[in-house]
Amino acid sequence: MTKRSGMALVSAVACSLTLALGGCGGSGDPGQATDHPLNNTIISVYGCEPSRPLIPSDSVDECGGQLVDAMFSRLVRFDSKGRPQNDLAAEITHNDRMTRYTIKLVDGRSFSDGSPITSRSFTRAWSWAANAANRQAGARFFSNIKGYGNLQESDTPKDAQLSGLKVVDDLTFTVDLTDPSATFPIQVGTPVFAPLPHSFYKDPQAFGCRPVTSGPYRFEAWLHRKVVKIRRSATYTGDAGARNGGVDFRIYPDAATALADVQAGRLDVITTIPASARTSFVSDPGLQSYNKAGSNLEMLTIPAGVEHFGHDREGRLRRQAISMAIDRRSLIEKTMDNLAQQPSDFTSPAIPGWSEDLTGEDHLRYRADKARTTWAQADAISKWPQDRPLSLVHTDEGGTEAFYKGMARSIQNTLGIQVEARAAPTTADLRTGSERTQGGQADFFSTLVSPDYPSPEAYLNQEFVSSASGPGDEGTRAYDDRGFKDLLHRAARAQGVDQANRLYQEAEETLLEDLPAIPLYTPNNTGAGARRVQGLVPGWKGWPSFCDLSKDH
Repeated sequence: MTKRSGMALVSAVACSLTLALGGCGGSGDPGQATDHPLNNTIISVYGCEPSRPLIPSDSVDECGGQLVDAMFSRLVRFDSKGRPQNDLAAEITHNDRMTRYTIKLVDGRSFSDGSPITSRSFTRAWSWAANAANRQAGARFFSNIKGYGNLQESDTPKDAQLSGLKVVDDLTFTVDLTDPSATFPIQVGTPVFAPLPHSFYKDPQAFGCRPVTSGPYRFEAWLHRKVVKIRRSATYTGDAGARNGGVDFRIYPDAATALADVQAGRLDVITTIPASARTSFVSDPGLQSYNKAGSNLEMLTIPAGVEHFGHDREGRLRRQAISMAIDRRSLIEKTMDNLAQQPSDFTSPAIPGWSEDLTGEDHLRYRADKARTTWAQADAISKWPQDRPLSLVHTDEGGTEAFYKGMARSIQNTLGIQVEARAAPTTADLRTGSERTQGGQADFFSTLVSPDYPSPEAYLNQEFVSSASGPGDEGTRAYDDRGFKDLLHRAARAQGVDQANRLYQEAEETLLEDLPAIPLYTPNNTGAGARRVQGLVPGWKGWPSFCDLSKDH
């Protein structure tokens, strides 16, 4: 997960000393392992320095995340539209209560060192990752598996196992959950659920520098602050084989320099467009580009307990009025160069389950007259103090200052109240709340939601269930609506993802009426490649499927 109000991450990189004199070296030779036409050319991609070792359960930042995503197969993988497909799993079945899953693996798959991928490759890896003694950034992903609480105790051995995982045979294991989950077969597609080989446990720190992988690429080398190299695995026999010989993730000081190299033919792909090229990269004849709806969602979160904005009729009317007073389309055009989408719900067009036809969607559209009428209805209940400014706090780490200042003007001009937008120095300041209170009055604040897996559940639980909030979030997002929670519980018990998504959409209609947070925009996934590159299609998370990239010799 990556969000501005997310959990704190441990910053130490275990292999930094090992890599200081030239990086982690690879082993083995690239080879032919798929039915795809082979092309041994190396694709060069704009990358960034991973902040943590390349262990799937620890690489939760984008820099390391795209590497482990490419190198490690999981039970399922996602296509470019976020739809799951079996990968290492041959079959995932569940009981009627959605609390026990039986997983059967594809026979014959192996790690890049040639060792077989078995049931124990999963159960041992998940238990190790969940164990608090191992300090993994992605440990929380396993919190719904029985026995997780026991592994959080201070005296737990590092090799203690989750009681909810049982090995049936080499290719079959079961998972017992604490609470029902219809989306568990989607959740296991996140990189933290990747299997690990037996060799990992001999020296996890060394593994993080030279990982043994389960996917179409093997690790080659990590030259710090220069490049991370991965190469096509000779042992991979799955259906998602690489069309290229490997990928070099080159680390640049800034995106502008990298884009210049793409334009000059010295770099093949960039997935971060610099501000200087936002208006020109799509029409640049020297580039092939993409500019499509992404999976992130920017929202304006309204803290619980703000005077005049309680969870009553007055508060509901005021939130609706503010939302309808925001001219999102104009702001996206003028301040974001059209590199975002106007939202219609609390998810994104990039994932299955998104909808543009939910009841209450009109509360997310600019309707100035309706906004003024609604604000007046709230004033009839309890008058808004004209000398009190409405304060919107944001960070500018994503270049959002112009949008927020424009939004403040839009609300102020429409409703005739004082509105100010101010930037917090850092995301950390916004998270802790030190920049969210002024003169005793809590402020509205920005939240960027980045879903962990492509499901409405990843948005709704993350943002509107108090137990899912991260450190520093207490009392800011908790949405205590019985009907909403009941719909989430019913969705968790649904017999399949489609039925679950329909229930999540019903839950969103409750949110669209109450608006405990106000969706603002969905940032686009943007990127570009050299003309000679083939297969440049963005995935649901924004970066392309590296396996599908190729180019002429």
